[in-house]
Amino acid sequence: MGILIIGLLTGTILGLILALNIGKPIQKVTEAVYNLAGGDHSQQLTEQGPEETRLLLRAVNFLTAQLSSLEQSRQQLLANIVHELGRPLGALHSATQALLRGAKNDPQLLDDLLVGMDEETMRLQRLLDDLSRLYNQRLGTLELNYQAVPLSVWFPRVLIPWQVVAQEKSQHWEVTVLPNLPTIQADPDRLAQAIGNLISNAIKYTPTRESVSVSAGSDNNSIWIQVRDTGPGIPPEEQELIFEPFYRSTQRQRIKQGMGLGLSIVRDLVNAHGGISELKSTPGIGSRFTIRLPVSPGEPLLS
Repeated sequence: MGILIIGLLTGTILGLILALNIGKPIQKVTEAVYNLAGGDHSQQLTEQGPEETRLLLRAVNFLTAQLSSLEQSRQQLLANIVHELGRPLGALHSATQALLRGAKNDPQLLDDLLVGMDEETMRLQRLLDDLSRLYNQRLGTLELNYQAVPLSVWFPRVLIPWQVVAQEKSQHWEVTVLPNLPTIQADPDRLAQAIGNLISNAIKYTPTRESVSVSAGSDNNSIWIQVRDTGPGIPPEEQELIFEPFYRSTQRQRIKQGMGLGLSIVRDLVNAHGGISELKSTPGIGSRFTIRLPVSPGEPLLS
């Protein structure tokens, strides 16, 4: 009887220990799964208990991390699309307003505005095509459609809608295009998207009656495009962060609207072309953004 009682007590104690070691982790796993189903991707479980239970907890943690990463990518993709749709729509609205106020009476200006509106419409179509393919693509994997782009002809056309936007804000609009710009291999829509983001920011943060200037040139085996504003500038400690997605400056006068995506999109598109993005800014004076691209894909940029 003594041996039987000791055996029963030992079995009961072992059962309780096993129940605690297995039951609690499984209960936490169950709660975590329900939280995942409810949209909570932040919970990470402590790996404890027998090896089999630890494997189960590790698998749930991995699933949680993957779902959290996918949700962040989804949110960034949607914000990216919203941002990029707003830019050409704003340019089209400004051109339409100019036509309604009498620009149609100037044949040359009318032709320029119509060409600019047509190109912005084509870029909108490209964005919609991108959106239709997003279901099977990860962020940043959109392919470039390389074409021969004669900069001397192409670049002034890209600037036409933005000249109208700057003039509507009573800003001084300056364009300097150095002669003999080469023909480069690039995706014209993506490149126009990057340039449009830089100019849109420059116009947005430049006060009325101040200047926005755009210039382009070439040196060695590369071309450069520069956008300069006379806005509030960017503090030195933020200049390395300004190209990060969703980064919002601590200066309210600098970031007064938007989601902090425009410059990160510029960086990604320029990098995809094998180029680099540069920033030089002085608080209280303004900012100068420069993008440098190789003439042909795969060519190294010479400093």
